[in-house]
Amino acid sequence: MHLQHILVALADVRVFISTFVKAYVDANRPINESIQSSGNLNDGLGTYKEQKGHHPMAKSAFDGDPKYNADDALTISQAKLNEYEVEHPTITGQQHSLYSAFSKTGKTLTMSEMRTIEIQAMTNSGVPVDYATNAVDKAIQQLQQMGITAPSKIPWGK
Repeated sequence: MHLQHILVALADVRVFISTFVKAYVDANRPINESIQSSGNLNDGLGTYKEQKGHHPMAKSAFDGDPKYNADDALTISQAKLNEYEVEHPTITGQQHSLYSAFSKTGKTLTMSEMRTIEIQAMTNSGVPVDYATNAVDKAIQQLQQMGITAPSKIPWGK
């Protein structure tokens, strides 16, 4: 009887370890291994005031910048996220993890660093790399047109 309980417990541990390893691998997968999308890379892009959705460049990075308006900023629509079967909170969780890790490096957050983090957050969540890259690059272009060349803070930074 005790052997049966031990075997069941070992099976549970095996499932736990397998799930943990998969989550770790997914979270640390290089961007270039992500799937590619098909179709128009601009589908689902618009402003927050038009469609709400996910800001490809974390809006809190621009807190305090008088040139930044989150309502006018580029977003990915919820419908597009649904198409990729991606939950907005999943991307936000990835952003939180990646920016928190970045803040511990002591480095200054640049647009280039943000670009890498934001693409990684989306691809870790299931957004195809070409779509994520296009959305982030369009958001950076829009920020530059607003006169914003650098973030004002590290989101979720301590």
